[in-house]
Amino acid sequence: MFLVPEVLNECFIYENGQMQVATGDVTLPKLENITNTLKGGGIAGEVESPVMGHYKSVQMTVNYRIPTKEFLKRHRAGNQDLEVRGATQFLNKQTGLQEIQHFKIVARGRTVSGDGGKMAAHSPFDSAITYELHYYKVSINGETIIEVDKFNYIAVIDGVDYMKEVRKALGME
Repeated sequence: MFLVPEVLNECFIYENGQMQVATGDVTLPKLENITNTLKGGGIAGEVESPVMGHYKSVQMTVNYRIPTKEFLKRHRAGNQDLEVRGATQFLNKQTGLQEIQHFKIVARGRTVSGDGGKMAAHSPFDSAITYELHYYKVSINGETIIEVDKFNYIAVIDGVDYMKEVRKALGME
């Protein structure tokens, strides 16, 4: 197939199983490996080497137009379950038709900050809640592309579980 990505046709955000209709958008996490600096004999300089399956802080922000009652409840302690579902639109170059793919993010984490935004007449508040994630999964059309579970030593990227041997070495399997 010759698909050209066009646009996110629409998306819905669910928090703890409830659809959030007052949200504006979501800032998706940055996955950044923890690294170790290699230097010494046999290396001309330094090389940052990723530690397989280990990631720095993984945060996701849900942006709200107005801080609703549901928004304010997100400051509670404990895990928050998040799900973002999107309909991504593509152009099929062979047929000339547009196609929709199912884009889904499942995340679990805790609230680390809340920004109430700014009050100005005739304007949205631009409020935001930021979550520190310990679980993050991205699927397209039902196929898992990324799954990171920090507490269970899972780091699957494109079908390869980079932590499988680590779990075995630690006696977890």
